[in-house]
Amino acid sequence: DGTIIGANQLFLTSVGYRLEDIKGQHHRMFMPVDERQSAEYAKFWPRLASGECIQGEFQRLNSTGEEIWLRGAYSPVFDGEGTVIKVIKTVANITEEVIAKRHAAEVGNSIARNVTEMSQAINEISSRVTRTAQLAKNAEGSAGSARQVVAQLNQNSTAIGEVVSLIQDLAEQTNLLALNATIEAARAGESGRGFAVVASEVKELANETAKATNNIRESILLIQQNITDVVGSIEHITVDVTEVSTNTTGVASSVEEQSVLMGRLSSTAEELLSITT
Repeated sequence: DGTIIGANQLFLTSVGYRLEDIKGQHHRMFMPVDERQSAEYAKFWPRLASGECIQGEFQRLNSTGEEIWLRGAYSPVFDGEGTVIKVIKTVANITEEVIAKRHAAEVGNSIARNVTEMSQAINEISSRVTRTAQLAKNAEGSAGSARQVVAQLNQNSTAIGEVVSLIQDLAEQTNLLALNATIEAARAGESGRGFAVVASEVKELANETAKATNNIRESILLIQQNITDVVGSIEHITVDVTEVSTNTTGVASSVEEQSVLMGRLSSTAEELLSITT
């Protein structure tokens, strides 16, 4: 019926009692408080009384109320007529083993949680790095297109400069012709006065044209200088973008390696959990 009639010293050492402390007491004194009144424990001794042997790992309490774990069997002893007259409990103290497994399970669960969180973080970083690499690639392409546009602008400004030079040459020639015409008109006297007026107006127009072409030339030179500065800036941007692209590629590779390591660590954690369960 669960009444204790004896115990060896090994068991007494495990539970921390003297024999006189437990002899005559009911077995429930070793049971965790929440299990003493459980339906399962209510069936425990009737099962043994019916002749059933119960074996496994059992949680019990020692004299200070601390949990201990025992592995073994409760074996009924029969008399000559097949009636159960007592039960012999043969167990080994596996408390340290259970605690070690429990700790390993906690560590495994902690590793698994951390691996999951780290994997999520790595995936997020990988996604951002991939996006950054794509943006860098797009920027590099845009810089290349900008270089082509600027180069075309430079060619166009050069062509305009050539046209301006031609206009300036024509203005100088016109001015020279007007000067010659003025001289000839002076020689012609009164009859060349009208021609002299026209020559003067042509000379003035040539001078205005020369001034305008000079202004245009200066503007073109300024534009060409600005274009040169823009080209230099684009080259610097291209170098920086290329470096960013290279760095992001390296980071992506490192992230991938970390992801592989996290996968291995996760597998190790799963193996650890399988061992402790």
